[in-house]
Amino acid sequence: MIESKKELKEWLDYERSRYPLHTGFHGLARYLAHDEITTIWQFQKILRKAEYHLNTGHKIRYSCYWVVMNYLKQSTGLRIDCNVFDKGLRIMHLGPVLTNPRAKVGKNARVHFNTAFVASGRDSSSPTVGDNVVIGIGATLVGGVFIADDIAIGAMSIVNKSFYETQVNNPIITLKLKTENSGKKDK
Repeated sequence: MIESKKELKEWLDYERSRYPLHTGFHGLARYLAHDEITTIWQFQKILRKAEYHLNTGHKIRYSCYWVVMNYLKQSTGLRIDCNVFDKGLRIMHLGPVLTNPRAKVGKNARVHFNTAFVASGRDSSSPTVGDNVVIGIGATLVGGVFIADDIAIGAMSIVNKSFYETQVNNPIITLKLKTENSGKKDK
């Protein structure tokens, strides 16, 4: 959580370095043309400033950023709530990203478009994701699942079981193999 101006500046500087943004004439041209990366960065910068004002109790400033953030949510499809992602968020492409406000994602997460971090519907438990995780295109994390550090979740995956091992490329394949092997009896 961002709780000071110094921390806000650190987070913004670090996250800006994760995007291939241009300065000068090329940066201005991309901004005016509503370039994909520039639009994503604009949303993320507003998100982080809203988080700062929410966490520090600046109600009026938070309300102003909330209005701008909700406008950008509608126009970009990035429905990311405050304080869900830790430092180092990198949104890979512009497109729908849906988060439950109770979901928690660790540092240096990379999220592709058409992904969701949602409750299961039976209860309000939401996903918890570790550091350095890549969420592929169209992946959905459902319910109170836990995903460990350094995991890449493949495209179009539906994750409804927790995964505690680190440095795995696609937990869905590993979970499927474990499930299939556990049902076989030894002869």
